[in-house]
Amino acid sequence: MNNNKKISSVFTYSYFWIAIIIPVSLSSLLMSFIFINDGLSIEWPNKETLSVFLEYMNVPLWILGSALPLATLATANFRALQFQSNLNYQKRTIERQEFEHKIDLYHKELTLFKEKFSAVIFNGNFKCIRPEDATLIFTRFYPKPTKKEDPYYRDRY
Repeated sequence: MNNNKKISSVFTYSYFWIAIIIPVSLSSLLMSFIFINDGLSIEWPNKETLSVFLEYMNVPLWILGSALPLATLATANFRALQFQSNLNYQKRTIERQEFEHKIDLYHKELTLFKEKFSAVIFNGNFKCIRPEDATLIFTRFYPKPTKKEDPYYRDRY
């Protein structure tokens, strides 16, 4: 089954309907085949007619009864797919939040570096280096964090 396709409800899940339709149609087909070939007639229900019905329709009723457990299994499979989808979503969210946190830390460190660098230049009366060079120097020593999918990430590490 394609996991990329979003299924909103168990009633739109194809395996659920297959688990119901196949046993119901197979048992209906067998019931009608038995009814026609054995020459059974429709009568008012009583003890004898119920006994005859259960004697002839035993196998089709078992097949019909299997629809409920099969539909339950399909529903459990649907819930497992939903759970896995939610886990994947949470994993992507956590990875995105971790990356944003790294970026925030990087920019805070850059701001602190600029302040300290400007103070050192001002207090040391350096003429060759300007305070505006702080960003260039910082980015040379500490490259900006990148995502793992980024092609530059593979080149660096």
